[in-house]
Amino acid sequence: MAVHTGTSTEALRKKRDRYVARGVAIAPIFAERAHGARLTDSDGREYIAFAGGIGVLNLGHTPEAVVDAIKRQAEDLIHACFPVAAYDPYLEVCRLLSELAPGRHDKKAVLINSGAEAVENAVKVARYHTGRPAVITFDRGFHGRTLLAMSLASKRVYKRGMGPFAP
Repeated sequence: MAVHTGTSTEALRKKRDRYVARGVAIAPIFAERAHGARLTDSDGREYIAFAGGIGVLNLGHTPEAVVDAIKRQAEDLIHACFPVAAYDPYLEVCRLLSELAPGRHDKKAVLINSGAEAVENAVKVARYHTGRPAVITFDRGFHGRTLLAMSLASKRVYKRGMGPFAP
């Protein structure tokens, strides 16, 4: 990927280098806005977004229905810690996920805040239900930045100097 030097890009790169920890690998693009599959950087260059954040891979950037739903929800409640104060939208998402998951057995869902937390919970559930201590992971996989998630990774660059790891 080409490294662009422009007024905004260069200023943002310097700011990133000054304030963002080196453990966060990022491309030399600084997004300003995006819609659908197109992303525009801070200097006005347009890219086709072949990668995206949570939800973007499936829905594209800023889909109108999702933006409208976010605005409506933000007017009532942005977030409450569910174990402290439960709320219906959480219950509704869990219901939908449970109904959409394959199989005829009863299912339940939990909403958590990161992929690493999802991986760690999956390992706990698997260990509990199988009674086995080990799990199998994909070679060259990235599972997150928590200790257990890094223990599952095969890429040494993520693990260098971070051990000891979970067995």
